Amino acid sequence: MNKLSIGSWNVNGLGDKYRDDQFMSCLKYDINILIETWKGVDDTSNIPDFKNFQKCRKKNRRSRRFSGGIIILYKSHIHKGIIEIKDLTSSKNRLWIKLDKNFFGLEKDLFVCATYITQLNSPHYDDDFLKLKTEITQVSDKEPSYLSDHAQIVVFLKGCISMQNMNIDRKYSEIDMTFKWETISKEKLNTVLEESSTRDEILGYENTPFEINCSAVERAEQQLNNIFKTLTMRSCKIIKSFRKKKLKKKKP
Repeated sequence: MNKLSIGSWNVNGLGDKYRDDQFMSCLKYDINILIETWKGVDDTSNIPDFKNFQKCRKKNRRSRRFSGGIIILYKSHIHKGIIEIKDLTSSKNRLWIKLDKNFFGLEKDLFVCATYITQLNSPHYDDDFLKLKTEITQVSDKEPSYLSDHAQIVVFLKGCISMQNMNIDRKYSEIDMTFKWETISKEKLNTVLEESSTRDEILGYENTPFEINCSAVERAEQQLNNIFKTLTMRSCKIIKSFRKKKLKKKKP
């Protein structure tokens, strides 16, 4: 093959979305990784012209639906070149596949891991970062490539409050700095994330009972921005800092 495309999507529950033409039009890649499918392993995920690998968590008896869940949908015509590596991980948060070098015309076999990183306080969290790193070393001695390594991070706060009456100057609230990801940034970021103070700050944000009003939304937004700003300032190179423009005083 001259070109192979891979896409990843947190679908926030697959349900019967595969019956939606608009949803199906987004499955345009050769390999489509769907995260948080909230499904058990069944044949309802069989879609024409696609094959799939599935992984699901055991359903809690008190829950009305499954949680987590990973499905890799790939085009049927590349079926002979893809296999699932079941013995590489026992985690329900990761699904590994191998792309055969002979089938795809590669120099070496290509390993792809569909990963769902849970919250630190989730009962399903099991040192996922460290175990993923260990699994990577079993299949490669080189630095891995990340699907979203150079993607812009945009975060939306989900709430049950109308934003129409909020007085916001900009469409989005942005961090007032520009950063550059460097070679040592990954190591720095891992160090910061492993610090107890960082975990406490993130957990504190997750557990804060914000009120349902405009000021609480602004406070939640600012608190989240501070977390991102701390992480980036300690792991990346600061390229530019935006200063607020001073208003010129009008002459009387």
